[in-house]
Amino acid sequence: MCRRRPGCRMDGKGVVVALTVPDVLPEDLAALDDLGRQAGLELGVFRARMAARESFTAADVDRVKFLVAARGRIDAARAAEGSRLAQVAHHEAGHAVVAALLGGQVAVVEVYPGGQVDGEGRGGFCTQVPASPMIQQSQHLFMAAGAASEAMHLYGRRATAAHADALLTGQDAEFLRGWVLTASVSAARPTGAVMPLLRRCWPAVEVLAARLVAGEEVRHKHVLAALGVRYDDAAPFALANIRAGLRAVPGGKAA
Repeated sequence: MCRRRPGCRMDGKGVVVALTVPDVLPEDLAALDDLGRQAGLELGVFRARMAARESFTAADVDRVKFLVAARGRIDAARAAEGSRLAQVAHHEAGHAVVAALLGGQVAVVEVYPGGQVDGEGRGGFCTQVPASPMIQQSQHLFMAAGAASEAMHLYGRRATAAHADALLTGQDAEFLRGWVLTASVSAARPTGAVMPLLRRCWPAVEVLAARLVAGEEVRHKHVLAALGVRYDDAAPFALANIRAGLRAVPGGKAA
């Protein structure tokens, strides 16, 4: 029987299946889950044998040690990938919340599954419907919001503009480098300027990030719902009040 043979197990159909753990673990969470499930099932066979007081060979003992070590590696990889996914999700959620608060129209926000990145190394994206010239004047805050939100997710209340600046990459960093060259000398750092707004709206960022981690897309209606704003003609007025600190988002406090 399979349970007598180290390195194999019986699946639900009675087919012998060997568990192999690659030297480089996959980044895809589904693949990691599958490996973890296989290791757990085979360990379950060994636990059943122990409960039945069956004897173990030296090969059996080596196999158990291998499975325990393998599952430890898999669990650590899953935790790391889950943490990276949450970081990307908070980055994109921060972009979306600030876009809406500045009067923009969020088209779609997504996080790429399985740790995938695009040609620019991004793990997700947030796109807007083409904005008016007035909204484009605040584009530096939209571009800074991703890194600022990411820093707040990683460092909590201790997050600073310096933390956020260190996380700027790709298009965000390129845009802000150009913005600095044309901005007033007295202008505040964009990451620092947008952080108070994100702090007031943090519950909304968390709601949207959770949606993205779950593999669901985010659209403008979802952003407004997270901010506690109805999707109607009064939305701009409500968003302006949130921006001014006169209205709290669900789970948050007004300024």
